[in-house]
Amino acid sequence: MIREQSERGFAMRVGVLAILLLTLPAVGHLVAGDAQSNLRLLPAVVAAVTVVVAFLWWRVEALLAFSLFVLFYNTLALYMGGPVRRFDEMTIPALALVAVWSALPRIREWWSWPREGAVAAFVLIGIISSLRNDVPFGTWSIQLVLLVKAIVLFYVALWTSARAFQVAAGMKIVLGIGLLVLGLGFVEVVNPIWFQQTLHLQPYFHARGPLYSVKSLFFHPVLFSWFTALVAIFAWAWYLDSRRRLALVLAALFSLGPFLGQRRRAIAALLLSLATGLVEALARDIQPWRSVIRRWMPVGATMAMILVLFIPLLLNLGEATYANYIVPGSSVAPGETPAPPDAPDEGEAPPQVRVALYDGSVAVARDNFPLGGGLGRWGSWMSRVDYSPLYCEYKVCDIHGLRQKNPVNVTDTFWPQIIGELGFIGLVAYLVFLGSLALALWRAAARYRGGLLRVFTVGALLALVQALIE
Repeated sequence: MIREQSERGFAMRVGVLAILLLTLPAVGHLVAGDAQSNLRLLPAVVAAVTVVVAFLWWRVEALLAFSLFVLFYNTLALYMGGPVRRFDEMTIPALALVAVWSALPRIREWWSWPREGAVAAFVLIGIISSLRNDVPFGTWSIQLVLLVKAIVLFYVALWTSARAFQVAAGMKIVLGIGLLVLGLGFVEVVNPIWFQQTLHLQPYFHARGPLYSVKSLFFHPVLFSWFTALVAIFAWAWYLDSRRRLALVLAALFSLGPFLGQRRRAIAALLLSLATGLVEALARDIQPWRSVIRRWMPVGATMAMILVLFIPLLLNLGEATYANYIVPGSSVAPGETPAPPDAPDEGEAPPQVRVALYDGSVAVARDNFPLGGGLGRWGSWMSRVDYSPLYCEYKVCDIHGLRQKNPVNVTDTFWPQIIGELGFIGLVAYLVFLGSLALALWRAAARYRGGLLRVFTVGALLALVQALIE
C-alpha cells in the first residue's frame, strides 16, 4: 500500500516520513545529551539524512515533510534541542544536488532569462558590494548562503514534477494539520496559560486587544497568523472554484487566524491577497463581470463579518499604528534609547526598531550607491552575529533591540536587508525575480478554467502576494 500511486499511498509515505522525523532526531538528541561539540548537531544531521534519502525515491513527499518539519522546528527544538534548527541549512544543498542532476537533461525547459538573470545579478551584486566594503569573508559568505537558501529551495521544487494525486493529497494533509493547529488555537483562546503549560510550549502572553494573541503549536503568533492565512487562501480558492459549503466554512474559520494572532501584516496580507484574486478573476474575461462579482459576494460578506467581529482589535491596532508609525515624532528616533540601558532586549520589537531599520537601510544604500553596504551589514542574521559597525555609524546601536549586547530585533523585518546590503540595483534585481514568479503564476492560473490545478495555481498566486506583504 505504501507504494500505491494514489492519494492514500502518498499520505502513507508522508506519514512514514513524519514518524521518522519525529522520532529519529529525538533519539539523536538523547544520544548527544548536553554535548558542546559537533555531536550536538546530531538531531539535525539525522533529520537531514532522512529527508535526503527519501527524496531519492519520494520527491514530492520528501519536500512536503521537509516543509512541515521546518514550519514547526522552533517548537520541536524544545524536545530535540536548539541545534535541530540547522536542519534546513544541512538539507537544502543535498536536495539541490539531487534535483540539479535529474533536471540537467531538461534544463532548457526550466530556463527563464529574466528570472535566472535576476538571481545571478543580486548574487553578484552581493559579492561585489561585500568586497568593495571590506566585509570579512566569513561574514558575507555565510550571509550569501542564507540569502539564497530559500531561492535554492524554490528551484528544487521547480525541478520536481508532481502528479495531480500528489497535489491533491498534499493539500489535504496541510489542511488536516491546519485544522489541528486552528482547533488548538481556539482552546488557547479560552485559557492560554493552561494550554501552554499543559503542552510544555514556550510561554507567550501578549495582548493587542481584549484577548491574548494566539500562537497554538508555534513559538510565536506571527507563524500562527501566517499559516492560518495561507490555508484560508487555498480554502477560498477551493470555494470559488467549487462553490461547496464545506469550503466556505473552512475558509471562514481559517480567516479568523490572523485576527486571533493579532498580526497587522497577516491581516493585511489576507485581505490584499483576496483582492488580488478578485482582480485575477475579473481579468480572465471568461464570465461577465457581474457573474464574477456574484461569485465573490460570499467572500466579501464573510470577511466583512469577521472585520466587524474584531472591531475592538482593529481599532487598537489602528491607534497603535497611527501613534507609532504615522504621527511625526511619535516613534523614538534613531539614536534615542526607548528603554533603560539595563532593560533586557527581548519580546516584541518596539516600533522604533522597524523605523530605524528602514530609514537606515535607505541611508546605507544612498551612501554606498549603487551596490549597498555589503552582505552581513544591515538587517540580516550575520549583521547580528558579527555585529555590523554600520549600526553605530548610522546611530541606531543605542535603540532597544539593536544594541550590540543583544541585537535580537535586527532581523525583525526583511526589506531593509535587501535595500541596505544590496543597494537600489540589488533591490530592483530581487523585485524582477519576484515579479517573474508572479507573472508565471498569473499565466498558470489563467491556463485552467476549473478543477484541482485551477485551485492550486490561484492559491499559489495569492500565497505569493501574501509572502510579499509578510
